[in-house]
Amino acid sequence: MPTDRYMTTTEVAAKLGVTRQTVSRWIREEKLAAIAIGVGQRRPIYRVREADFIAFVRRYVRGLD
Repeated sequence: MPTDRYMTTTEVAAKLGVTRQTVSRWIREEKLAAIAIGVGQRRPIYRVREADFIAFVRRYVRGLD
């Protein structure tokens, strides 16, 4: 039974060349699916399923063709 791989917002940001804050904004805007696993000092802590990351890239990131 395969397990889902989850990525941190920092990992997503690094792969896309943006800031963690940008990734969090995409999550809040419901462009990027994620789960909240808890609350940090001032904000939720999110994890992004790898399959959801791939779907996001296919939908929103240009220049992959």
